[in-house]
Amino acid sequence: VTKYSETVQRVVNALRLGFNLDLLDGITFTTNFQAALNELDHEFDINTTPEGVPDHIAQGAATALVLCGNVPKIRIILNAKYAVSLVEEETRDAEATVHLIVSGIAQADTLGRIEKALPGFLLEPILTSDHDGVLHCAVRKALRAYRYARDSANFGADDLFEQEFSKYLKATFDAAYANIAKAKEEHAKTSDFPKLFEVSHGAAADILTSAARLIGHRHGMGKFELSEADPSVVSAFSAHQLSSWAEIFSKDLQRFWKKKTWTRCDFYSLNIHAERALWASGVLLWCDPNGKGTMIMAAPPLPQAGEHLG
Repeated sequence: VTKYSETVQRVVNALRLGFNLDLLDGITFTTNFQAALNELDHEFDINTTPEGVPDHIAQGAATALVLCGNVPKIRIILNAKYAVSLVEEETRDAEATVHLIVSGIAQADTLGRIEKALPGFLLEPILTSDHDGVLHCAVRKALRAYRYARDSANFGADDLFEQEFSKYLKATFDAAYANIAKAKEEHAKTSDFPKLFEVSHGAAADILTSAARLIGHRHGMGKFELSEADPSVVSAFSAHQLSSWAEIFSKDLQRFWKKKTWTRCDFYSLNIHAERALWASGVLLWCDPNGKGTMIMAAPPLPQAGEHLG
């Protein structure tokens, strides 16, 4: 353990010039990754903000927001195998671990920037009547995923992570749109609007995060054309009528992170992407004109060739 600890500390110290580590709570290596996430004491009410859900970077790697003396900080949680890889002779495995540590440290740096611009913003309770706040809950992790993927791209094993992020995007798209389709079928029978919204909102968050992570990684490697990504990724965007959207999302993410600071409106201006991710599945969201929250409508599926609408 001492050997692992000393090695990790050397890695972290080497990164101090490039990142602000003031809000890094620490790094946990664990043999039971899921239990470590489940048992983590965040020191805040995880039911009033999406920050109770960790940001998953890759398999066996995540960051979590915690309060330490009322100061929000980032705890990096990694499977113990990553610590072992740092002291073994397999260079590629060690590069992957450094890549993940940098991703986590980038999260701490990002938290510092957000806290400086909007103190307490991430831990504000989200009321169901707050349309902008609710939609932003589906966007905020995507913003961070872009940043940590971009910042860590040049720290080794970049081809491995592009493959993993591409595979994750395709799997996420398939699962998210399948879940929406199932929720729409159930909604047609029960008119359970809260359930339809819960599934659709979660799917939008997953879609945006998986897309932002891959886009950020590619941008970090100087690859700005999504059309040149893995053909299966290009097909995934196209299959869900998201090819043009992906290019706009890419530019909006770049534009957001070029700002030196932000207002609340800067964050909320990206909410349109949560709505757009759902359009192809026939789910529409809009603000209740009476200010009571978010309205949702599920359009029936289009008829297949040879079918007729009754």
